[in-house]
Amino acid sequence: MISSYYTIAERSQAIYREKGSKFIAFLFPFVYKDEVKELLRQIKDEHPKANHYCYAYRSAYDHTIFRAVDAGEPAYTAGKPILNALDSCNVRNVLAIVVRYFGGTLLGAQGLIHAYNTVTLEALRAAIIINKEILAYFILYIPLDQLHEIYDPLRKIKADIMHTEVSLFQAELKLSINVTAQESFTQLALSRNLDYKLLEVK
Repeated sequence: MISSYYTIAERSQAIYREKGSKFIAFLFPFVYKDEVKELLRQIKDEHPKANHYCYAYRSAYDHTIFRAVDAGEPAYTAGKPILNALDSCNVRNVLAIVVRYFGGTLLGAQGLIHAYNTVTLEALRAAIIINKEILAYFILYIPLDQLHEIYDPLRKIKADIMHTEVSLFQAELKLSINVTAQESFTQLALSRNLDYKLLEVK
């Protein structure tokens, strides 16, 4: 199981021209697949007269989850070359959208593959690449008389306590840990008969 992955810090872009056609690549960091639709809509609003909006991404947590969309270009000439560029730089949770303005001259399959791959690589070269941990988020339920005893064991597994909510008899700790420490966390909770809930992994 991987504990971290490479992604980009912020939006990046690049332009490539070939025989009158203009290709503009936009890269976005994202976490949830639901974000893809909104980012694609944003680019379509910015470039309403473009002929194609091709895109690709691969998930960080499960690298077998990916999409490569040709969006009207011949099969495997746009989405796959974009995805190949992302994979060659080993980045995850990066959405690459390439907008094409057709210049009147057909480029052929190899020309399209080269253009979509090249412009995505150029945008990656312009991007700030960062390493990001994969975190599991939990809520841990603790009786108040055990609250102070749990801090040191949580510190040992490098849990980050993000929020504490105290009621009359118990406390609820919202915390995050590296995904590779999930088993240590669950063993800790079980050894002390504490209830917990996994919220998400991202």
